[in-house]
Amino acid sequence: MYKIAGGAALYLNSCDAGCGSPVAVSQVAIDHNGTPLGATWHLNTVPADGTTLETPSSETGRIYKVAGGAPLYLNSCDADCGSPVEVNQYTIDNRAVPLGAVPHLNIVPANGVFLRGWDTGAIYRIAGGAPIYISDCGAIGFAGCDMPFVSVMQYTIANSGAPAGGAAHLNVVPANGTLLLGLPSNTVWEVVNGERQLAGSSSSAVGVNDASLSSIPILASTASSGSSGSGGSGSIGSGGSPTSLAHTGVVPGPSCVVPNLHHMVIAGVRRALTKAHCRLGTIHKPKHVRRHHMLRVIRQSSRPRTNHRLGYPVGVTLK
Repeated sequence: MYKIAGGAALYLNSCDAGCGSPVAVSQVAIDHNGTPLGATWHLNTVPADGTTLETPSSETGRIYKVAGGAPLYLNSCDADCGSPVEVNQYTIDNRAVPLGAVPHLNIVPANGVFLRGWDTGAIYRIAGGAPIYISDCGAIGFAGCDMPFVSVMQYTIANSGAPAGGAAHLNVVPANGTLLLGLPSNTVWEVVNGERQLAGSSSSAVGVNDASLSSIPILASTASSGSSGSGGSGSIGSGGSPTSLAHTGVVPGPSCVVPNLHHMVIAGVRRALTKAHCRLGTIHKPKHVRRHHMLRVIRQSSRPRTNHRLGYPVGVTLK
């Protein structure tokens, strides 16, 4: 039994996810994208970007959003759950096919796909299955960050695209052999065991801005040769090993630097917090407000210019 989601046929191991009134087709139709060999496809290999999937409440009741063919877990529908297609948890965990069949979901998103943290506004690009933070969209040809992206929660980015204890759908670091193109320097790097070394030019390299590479250490042999390129590598110590490059897995996004919200109206507060990579926390306001009175911030829960984790909630008191 299969169910169509985002143009792709996803296998159901149980009708707990709702089988409806099935249309009979051959297995060849499923395995060959609904066409004879060489003809125009009538089924996608994987669901389209942005497709949302939901597992039955009798199983796990989780929501996933597809990006680059992979299902990424959403811990909140703030990132827009749309109209989810109900599938089994087995579907998510087993690439949407019975054992040994042609996969209709990827384990991790395809190279080059962009993700945006809904609650922080941070942009990431997938390379070797890992989300790499893009600190300068203009450097990779998208001034104003106007690239097509899939909106997910920052939790999704920080937790390998999975719920606690669930199967990961994002890598912590790019897979071995992943090629990265640092821009605007046009320096090509190859990822080896979570570190990077200079590589020859390649059309398959994933473009990221140079500064985004600063959290991926340079392989000692590359560093000791004195050829660090211009990939934003940080300083190189005399012993030939990178310094000031604490590697934390996913290349980190920006921190929340709390803005001064005093005397702002709530719309301005939301804009300022989003721009500062924070989010709005608890709002306190008076029980009775005079007609036509514009409520403004008189107090905020965190002092201006203090640094906190990405997406940190800042509460306000209005009067």
